[in-house]
Amino acid sequence: MKLFWLPLFLCTILYSCTKEAPAEQSNASETAGVLHIFAPLSFRSSGLEAVLIKDFEEQHNCVVQLHLFEDRQAFAEGIMAVPDTLDLVLGIDNALAARHQLQDYFVTHKSDELPHAVPEIRGDATLRLLPYAYSYLALLYNSRIIESAPQSFGEMQDAKYLRQLGLINPQSDAWGEAFMHYLLALFGEDGYEHLLRALKKNVYRTFDTREEALAALQTGECAMLFGPFSYPAWQTELNPQSGEIQMKLFKEGSYLITSSVGLAKQSKQIALAKAFIAYLLSEPAQKMLLYKSGLLPTNPKVILPLSYSSLPLSVYSLNDRLSRATIRDRHSAWHESWNRLLP
Repeated sequence: MKLFWLPLFLCTILYSCTKEAPAEQSNASETAGVLHIFAPLSFRSSGLEAVLIKDFEEQHNCVVQLHLFEDRQAFAEGIMAVPDTLDLVLGIDNALAARHQLQDYFVTHKSDELPHAVPEIRGDATLRLLPYAYSYLALLYNSRIIESAPQSFGEMQDAKYLRQLGLINPQSDAWGEAFMHYLLALFGEDGYEHLLRALKKNVYRTFDTREEALAALQTGECAMLFGPFSYPAWQTELNPQSGEIQMKLFKEGSYLITSSVGLAKQSKQIALAKAFIAYLLSEPAQKMLLYKSGLLPTNPKVILPLSYSSLPLSVYSLNDRLSRATIRDRHSAWHESWNRLLP
């Protein structure tokens, strides 16, 4: 009798366990959400996707669907199409945001959701776009070629810098458009065209992307380039032996560049999206942003590496001279002038 009842008893236990399993899977699927995020392709190529997305998914038992854009115009158009599934947008630079008034597509945050950013970095007073990384434009130069770099746009017009300046296309790259806005903020529209004419003899060529331009700067194909003032320190931190790329902040001032996150108005995952924003602004994520992007973290609790000790504590920026409305209304004309004067 004992041998007869034992198999029956075991079968009953196995049946009970099998019956419970679907309920557990159902509960897991109910708690796990899907977060749809738009971002530029650089979010993947920088390595940020691999370290940030996986970590967030594990912490919050969710799935992140990342939609990447190689073209900045397509990126903006994708946001303005207002897709039903969109929850968050990463990597919105302030130049692109102003050109397309992208802040209108995102919800307003309370000031305590970004308590650490100084007003200049915050940009939009309504906090519809939250900056998570920033830097300032400076002249990057190859010290193997140039011993004494110009310190102003006046000096840069000197004939000794003939065909040594590389520029980045403002239509295709955030650094290029920030530089164009920098010139407009400093010189106005008339002065902008005058300066482009004056600099033309010293322009080696215009590159479509920052990657092409930086490669040319490293090899010495061109000797100067405008980019984030934190770039040389970042390169030194990654490779202590590489110190030939230096930077010079111009006497006339600089221009702030930011990378922001926005919570889409149509998001169906508000709580999960806010959790991602909080994670993105946390110290661990901000440290990864520092090492992967070359920009500075907006969270001041992040201790900068020793390589960054030479960066100035404060920088005079000219962003407030150029309103978002002016950028929106005039950007097409500015691009036309660029293409006409720097073919």
